[in-house]
Amino acid sequence: MTRDPHAALEQLIELGVHRVLTSGQEVSVLEGAPLIADLVRRAAGRIVVMPGGGITPRNIARIVEETGADEYHFAALVSSDSPAVHRNPAPLMGGSLSRPEYERSGTSGALVGQVLAAARA
Repeated sequence: MTRDPHAALEQLIELGVHRVLTSGQEVSVLEGAPLIADLVRRAAGRIVVMPGGGITPRNIARIVEETGADEYHFAALVSSDSPAVHRNPAPLMGGSLSRPEYERSGTSGALVGQVLAAARA
């Protein structure tokens, strides 16, 4: 969100920050890969530039190749049915654009494994 990502990177380094999580100022890492690659080069090991946002088993290899980063942040979320027994279909808590009331997200160990395997391929 910063106006000047290169200046911000230098400022973070000066402040002693060890790692910065970024999508490259885009909706996802794939779209932000050019800026991320530039930040990784400019950081030159002085700070970890960690891409995060929209990483999946299908795109991780391309992201690794395009960014050159050493660390990646991903959630590997899957949706599952809520264990709630009583289900009132009338109210939507959180508005009409919210996810279904009786669904929850959690990290999938299998999906984590898929992303890691795809990154090594």
